[in-house]
Amino acid sequence: QQQQQPSQQQQQQQQPQKRFRIVALDGISDTANLGSLIRTSSAMGIDAIILSDDCCDAWYRRSVRVSMGHVFRVPIVRLESAIAADHGDGGCGNGGSDSGRGMIDVLKRLGEAGITTHAAVIDDDAQLLETVTVTNRIDTNANGITHTTNNRGWCCVLGNEGNGIRSSVAKACHFRIRIGMAQGVDSLSL
Repeated sequence: QQQQQPSQQQQQQQQPQKRFRIVALDGISDTANLGSLIRTSSAMGIDAIILSDDCCDAWYRRSVRVSMGHVFRVPIVRLESAIAADHGDGGCGNGGSDSGRGMIDVLKRLGEAGITTHAAVIDDDAQLLETVTVTNRIDTNANGITHTTNNRGWCCVLGNEGNGIRSSVAKACHFRIRIGMAQGVDSLSL
């Protein structure tokens, strides 16, 4: 008896699909914080970082220095290219009145691709991070967004240091999550 070798298509179907891990940053205003997030993302094996149009410049010297060069290891995508040309603003973007629109569109497309999106918030009614699971199911969240989870991965949106995630961006996410913290601590740096 001669066994047939599986075709290339059959081999691809048998291999587990890559699960993407993405961090999206909404309005980060401090280049040191951005550099630290880039370094942390690299350490966690994040596949890509998405910056809203009004985030600081990831390639501004302070961000590069704090990232310890990891800015060159993780793919970084800036939405709408609204960076101040002369960097006279400390590397921060000058997002216009439409800031957040590009992020909302990207989150919608990620959802269509089967990637679950999470808004990291401090709201008491948000799901605790340690209880989040990814399964194959169809969900409708509190915002009425229907999403089929098929293990293609996740995207976690982190917001501005002072204001958090824009409400329109948080509403575009499938779920809101929070990190349980000790009493008297209301947030992390972001």
